[in-house]
Formats: sequence, C-alpha cells, structure tokens
Amino acid sequence: MRLRVVMMLAVMMTATWSAEAGDFEVDEDFMHEVEDTSKSLTNHLALNNKTASNDDVLRLIGMFSKVESYYTLKGDSDEQLGLAQKSHELTKEIKFLVDAGDFEHAGQKATVLARTCKSCHDL
Repeated sequence: MRLRVVMMLAVMMTATWSAEAGDFEVDEDFMHEVEDTSKSLTNHLALNNKTASNDDVLRLIGMFSKVESYYTLKGDSDEQLGLAQKSHELTKEIKFLVDAGDFEHAGQKATVLARTCKSCHDL
C-alpha cells in the first residue's frame, strides 16, 4: 500500500513539473527579457527604489524558477541547471536584502547575478 502511495505521489510530482514547464523553452527572447529585467533591477537598486527593485526581483525569481524547472526536466544539462539554481538563490538573497533596505549589498549580489547569467551563455 505504501509503495502504491509513493508511486502515485511521484507520478503527480512529475505531472506538476511537466505542467509547470509546459511548452516553455529557454530561448533568445526569454534570455533578453531576463537580461532587461536584470538591468532594470541594477538601476533601481542604484536609485534605492525599493518598490521597483522588488517588482524586478520578484519577476526574476519567477523567471529563474522556470529556468530551473526547464533544466531539471531536460535532464542532460547539469551545468546549466547548476547556474539556474545559483541564479534563483541569488535573486532570493537580493529580495531579502531589498526588503531590509540594504541596497548596497543587493547591488553587489545583482552584479554576481549578471556574471552568473553571462557564464551560462558561454556554455
């Protein structure tokens, strides 16, 4: 009985991941959107604009969540998955720093995020 429940949960989780990723693909248009949002975040952090910084970082968190799901499902892209996970974590750290009003350190993390994104482009 337990094995049956575990198997059902595994199937449900796989279906959820598939639905989450759907027809999503990490393509050039999407990457430009990420890059534009990242640049916007950097500008808003430099202006100490908490509201706009939060809008940008929440958008990036969602984007990197999708990228992470995409590479998890793809299964043959360990380096890209690792960079997506790192980027996702960095955006969460930036969100925490913005909420705390620490724009200087959030800006430093945003610089690391931009470098992480660019390193993935080299793969």
